[in-house]
Amino acid sequence: SLDTVLDAAKLIEKTEFGGFVQFVLIGDGPEKNRLINRVKSEKIKCVEFLPKVPRYEVYNVMQTADALLVILKDAPVFGWGVSPNKLFDYMITARPVIYAVNSPYNPVENANAGISLSAQNPVALAEAVLKMASLTAEERWQMGLRGRKYVMDNNDYARLADHIEEILVNAIDKSDMHSTIESEN
Repeated sequence: SLDTVLDAAKLIEKTEFGGFVQFVLIGDGPEKNRLINRVKSEKIKCVEFLPKVPRYEVYNVMQTADALLVILKDAPVFGWGVSPNKLFDYMITARPVIYAVNSPYNPVENANAGISLSAQNPVALAEAVLKMASLTAEERWQMGLRGRKYVMDNNDYARLADHIEEILVNAIDKSDMHSTIESEN
């Protein structure tokens, strides 16, 4: 939903933070040229495009941000939940996240690790960015640390493996109990 980002950027440029907020979009997605042309034609100054970054440099690049953005188009499939890979990458870097996704699963909100808002809403996105910009560096850092802790506590591979093992053992135990009850009848 990068058009939402551009719409929000235009709103932010009209505020007192217009010269301080910068959206940096990294990558080479299929919409990149169209978005670059839109930024040029609409003279949006606070959006910058960078090329794709090698995987081994991604975390270094993310460390330079004051906040990171996860924004997806609204889609009915997200009613069942969404788990974008980038979200956990962002949270593990201890940076606050602006999470613009319509989904019942919201780790950012669960961890109090940023600001959550509805998808495809440029006004809400602009407000969230301005709120994030008005926080102190320490407040943003604390948000980021809560996100990192949440990922480590809930999404570490070893912990996930333990959780899956527990589910499987419980399923086997219930299956054995069911078999025992049936054989006694």
